Amino acid sequence: MKQRTPRQIGLLYLMLEGVGTFCGGSFHGAVYMDFLMHHLHDYVLANSVNVVFFCTLFLAEIPTGAYADTFGRKASYVLASLLWSLGLVIYGLSDSFLGFACAEAILAIGSTCVSGAFEAWLVDSLAHTKMNGVELEAYKTHLFTRERTLSVCFGVLGSLVGAWVYSLYPAGCWIVSSVLMLGHAIAAKYLLREDYFIHKTHALSERWVELKRKIIAGSSLARKNPTIRTLALFSAVQAFGCMGTNMLWQPLFSEHVPVFWLGGLLSMWMICSAVGGECISRFIDTTKDPVSVLKISMIWTGVLVTISAICPFPFSLIFFTASQIPRGVIGPISQTTIHRVITDSETRATTTSCAHMAQHIGGALGLGLSGLSAKYVGIPATWVWSGASLIVGAWWLYRRHREGR
Repeated sequence: MKQRTPRQIGLLYLMLEGVGTFCGGSFHGAVYMDFLMHHLHDYVLANSVNVVFFCTLFLAEIPTGAYADTFGRKASYVLASLLWSLGLVIYGLSDSFLGFACAEAILAIGSTCVSGAFEAWLVDSLAHTKMNGVELEAYKTHLFTRERTLSVCFGVLGSLVGAWVYSLYPAGCWIVSSVLMLGHAIAAKYLLREDYFIHKTHALSERWVELKRKIIAGSSLARKNPTIRTLALFSAVQAFGCMGTNMLWQPLFSEHVPVFWLGGLLSMWMICSAVGGECISRFIDTTKDPVSVLKISMIWTGVLVTISAICPFPFSLIFFTASQIPRGVIGPISQTTIHRVITDSETRATTTSCAHMAQHIGGALGLGLSGLSAKYVGIPATWVWSGASLIVGAWWLYRRHREGR
């Protein structure tokens, strides 16, 4: 079979990532909190459903990363789409905390199956084409930025279509998304190839030994490498500070806009996030000091979120929309930097998964505290301390990083 060119690999990566965004998270991203509150009627319970998601992410991240490195990133990616299809249909048919929690656990395992694995597939597939080092780094940065932009395009479409379906039949939003994810799994099954991957015919016991070895090796690198450790801590702080806004913007702004237009708001914020990523790609050299760029981006995000919390509508919406631009900078920098540091292709997905674990801890803590805070002191006060945590956390981590150097 003819080997694919770097351009073909990159286009396939972008296509599957974009279609996955449309079929999955964006389809219900604008309405899921409204759906949960309709059934649970309590901020703490609604946020607790998402806590289940993050706790499951934490537990499953390393095993699924090692699974991808041992059995293949394609197998892991297809399994992720199948699990998302199952979790979404359970979500749509549920009306209790237990049902939602079960669905979130399945969705979380699906997320960990793709977390790190698909990026690892891209990086190692490109390396297998024998691109030289300079071209490879430039092309990876280009693709990670284009991924963010393309995901925004598909995400805008998904959030609008999903909100429209939700306005007709709430549960239908999740069921339609489930069917689409099943189609996505079938497409990935037949389109993805792993020319770089050496398929081994070891017995199951030998595969298990290899799995454990890769977990130990990947965990050790993530723990000992100062760059990976710093990026993981920045991700944890960002997840902690952003959970209050991620979960509470729907009940806050739904007082002023119809449910259908929640999809429009999410679309607008996706576009702003893409603008931030494009600015980084075109105008700023992040290879010299990516941690400094992360610090500035996170501080500006925190400042704008805090201002939006103390302003009346529509100024709160304007400042919150502006906060999505610096927030969009963080993802492409972290992706590019972490894959530049990881040199062992056999444990790439495992190491990336280890780095993501700190983000899941921060997200779970942020969800729990923001749910309690929204219930007892209100959403604006919750956003004030959420924004402040981003400012203080970014400043402290950057200072700690400089002292460590």
